[in-house]
This record gives sequence, C-alpha cells and structure tokens, in this order.
Amino acid sequence: MTGTTGPTIWIGDGLGGRAPHRLGVGSLIVGRHHEAGICLADDDVSSHHAELYWDGERLRVRDLGSRLGTEVNGAPVVDWIDLTEGDVIRFGTVDGTVEMAADGPALGTSAPPATVPVQGSAPKASRTPVFISHSAEDKRYVRLIAEYLRRQRWNVWVDEAGISGGKDYRAELMQALESSWIVVLVVSHASMTSKWVLREVEAADRLGLQVVPVVVEDVPYPDSLRMTLSSVQKVLATSLGDSDRRNAQLSRIDDALTTAASTRRHGKPGRFRMAVGMTIGILGGLGIVLGFASFVYLSETSGGGSEPFLGWGVFMVSMLVTAIGSAIYASGKKKGI
Repeated sequence: MTGTTGPTIWIGDGLGGRAPHRLGVGSLIVGRHHEAGICLADDDVSSHHAELYWDGERLRVRDLGSRLGTEVNGAPVVDWIDLTEGDVIRFGTVDGTVEMAADGPALGTSAPPATVPVQGSAPKASRTPVFISHSAEDKRYVRLIAEYLRRQRWNVWVDEAGISGGKDYRAELMQALESSWIVVLVVSHASMTSKWVLREVEAADRLGLQVVPVVVEDVPYPDSLRMTLSSVQKVLATSLGDSDRRNAQLSRIDDALTTAASTRRHGKPGRFRMAVGMTIGILGGLGIVLGFASFVYLSETSGGGSEPFLGWGVFMVSMLVTAIGSAIYASGKKKGI
C-alpha cells in the first residue's frame, strides 16, 4: 500500500537512533510476535501489545491487555484514543513518536474493519470487566488469554495490571471482583493448589458471579471447589503452547463468554435481598432450636397434656421460615448472573 500523507511512528532502535514505521489505511498490531505489523524485539513488549488504526484522517491506538501496558504522553491507554502530531506512545518500555504527515511507502496493513471502533466504544458485553483468576506460575497462559480476549473487545482485568503499588492487595482484589460480571478461572496444577485462587473462586461464588473454568492443564478440582465447579462446563485449552492449535482453543473461551453474556441478566447480585434472606434464615434456625427444645421440655413436664404441641408448632413454622429465607437469599445471589 502506498500513501503520501499517512502518519509515521518513529520508534527508538535501542542504539540511540530512531526507525520510521509509516502507516497505511487500516489496522496494525504492535508487538513482539514476528507476525506483528510493527515487530518490537523487546522482552518488555507483549506479543500482541497494542493496535494502531488509521482511517485516512484519524490515527488511534488501544492497548491489547499487554503486560506492562501502553501509554500516550504518560497517561495509560485502555480504550481507543486519538493521536496527534508529536504524541509519545510507550509500548512497555519502548517509546515511539507520532508524525502525522509523511511521504513514502506505507506499511502493509489490514483492510479497515466493517465497523470501525471509535474512542470510548464499549467491549462486547459491557464495560464491566472479565476477571481472570490464575496462579502467578501461569502467566504465559494468562497473557495469551488476556491478549486474545482484548482483541475480541472484552474488558479484561488481570492482577498484574490492575493493582497499583502501595495499595492493599486484598482490598483491591475484592474491589476488582465486585466490579466484574464473570470470572475466567485458569485451571492448572499451580492454580488448584494456590490459596489465593481458591479464595477468589469462593469470593466469586459468594458474590453470585459466574465462573468459567479454562483448563490449561488437566488436573482434578480440589475438594473445596468440587461442589462449586462440578456442574460448570469446562473450556479445554490444554494446547495453548501449540501455535497451530492456539487460536482455535482461545476462540472457545470467547464463545463461552459470548454465551454467558447472552443469557445473563444484567446487574449485580441483590445484596439487600441476600441480607434479608440470611437474616430470615438465621431467625428461622433459632426458632427451630427453640421449638425443638420446648417440645422436649414440655413433653417431660406437662404430664401428657397438649403443651408439647406448642413447641412442635414453633419447630415446624421455623423450618418453613428458614426455607423462605434460603429462597430469598438464593434469588438475591442469582440476580446478577
């Protein structure tokens, strides 16, 4: 593709110089992968780090869930933002400078998508994040999954990018879970023995969040998660290390999220309803204990009268109250699913 007024990204070559990367109309991936439109051989650059889009008039950039993130003039990039003359883009630790008009051959880029994403456009389901629960030992899998899902326009939360230095880890993690609508659980030997992963899944269950297990290593669930996950459909992704089979397995995760998004009822769990149900359940439980104790005591002291049936009546009514409380709690928990 040839252009006379297309923009150029001048990127440092690591030797004190800068190399020009001229853009043509369409989309261009920046990353460490050898097939990226702008290939940056730097360990701090993710394989699919960011995406540039030039429509002939506007140049835009977005991050693709990279490990160290993308910045423009020092500000982190999440969604599409416009670029102008002189803007400095940082891909991980590699800097590039935007020159909006340049002569010469443009890089071969893909044709523009049928629907061009605009600044601030929403991801597939909503702006609510997809939370990825994983062990630190599985970063190689997590980065592949996160980058792929970001390219499919899901809003992904991963702890290495979401928690700022100096913040309370547990509080930040809980806040991230509460703001998410679904949890992708990366299942491996390491994650199934990680106390943090187990806590995340248990917290997700308490919040009424759906959990999608993505199996990268075929291991059984621990006893503490077996009841929670036994009836949940797994997504098999045990060949992510095989480049020929990787995309097919990653697409299954995208399909699972699309299915979940199409069937879920929007909104967070009904926490007030859950609290009411729990309170009613506790009162019912106390009534069961009191009613049974009254029945036993009156049976021994009433001398065969009808008084024991009063305690039995309290016992039966309390069982009904407990069942009602449990139903209210369950309905509140499922509200956000």
